[in-house]
Amino acid sequence: MYAQVHFERDDLTLMLLEEDLSKTVRRLLTTKEARQVLEELKQCDGAYDKSWKSRAETDRKALEQGDPLECGKVFKRLSRLAAKSDLRQQDRQHLAQSLELLSEELAHSLGKTPSQARELISEAGAA
Repeated sequence: MYAQVHFERDDLTLMLLEEDLSKTVRRLLTTKEARQVLEELKQCDGAYDKSWKSRAETDRKALEQGDPLECGKVFKRLSRLAAKSDLRQQDRQHLAQSLELLSEELAHSLGKTPSQARELISEAGAA
């Protein structure tokens, strides 16, 4: 048997073997988990690596994991860096990607619009 997974943002539908679902796809955050991500994001220090190569590699790995909290940490680190200086191209891409991925999931989990979710993320990132 196969399962279909639709990615709304990219208007992409994937077909996977049903037995592979648990290894390939994770469930969306619950409302409680989404609120916890925002709270943890407020608490994290947002420290970033001064070496752009090291930072880019760390952020790439974090984004590839697909963990919402890790995406939030990337957003917070790069937002803080952007407030102090111009970002490199790779940093700008990671900042945009982290915000897009996290806002999409939090919007679904919290019953908000993507723009409302972005606002919540920005507030938590500024804390």
